[in-house]
Amino acid sequence: MLLPYDVDLSKQTSAGQTPLHYAVSRVRYDVAVRLIEKYPAAVRIRDRQNQVPLHRAAAIGNIPLINLLIKNKSPLNTVDRSGWTPLFHAAAEGHGDAALALIRVGADTEKLDPDGNTFLKVCPDDKVKKWIQDMAAREGQGL
Repeated sequence: MLLPYDVDLSKQTSAGQTPLHYAVSRVRYDVAVRLIEKYPAAVRIRDRQNQVPLHRAAAIGNIPLINLLIKNKSPLNTVDRSGWTPLFHAAAEGHGDAALALIRVGADTEKLDPDGNTFLKVCPDDKVKKWIQDMAAREGQGL
């Protein structure tokens, strides 16, 4: 609804969320595309949790949104207030396919969170962890 009007797409809510944060959270790929076309810098705006929209796309495991944000220069290895990158969020939510998509484009697999955990350590179970490791190995990505 906002796109036809001359609105400030960098405006943030009290929680620091922008229209792009909302579009990603609600899996509105079409809206995200239009918002980025109109305001490309939106991919780098952080909310109060220090998260860019890519953190959210990873947490919900949406690969098309992940790819869209990366293609538009979203910071890949940026950390939020918890010290987690988007890769950590994908892994913690059990989205192995999203984690693998991030690894393919250069996510830092050796980064540690403030507790000294790798992204594999925060996987919800060994099945997800093993799947990520096996798929990464098949693609020549040693973990």
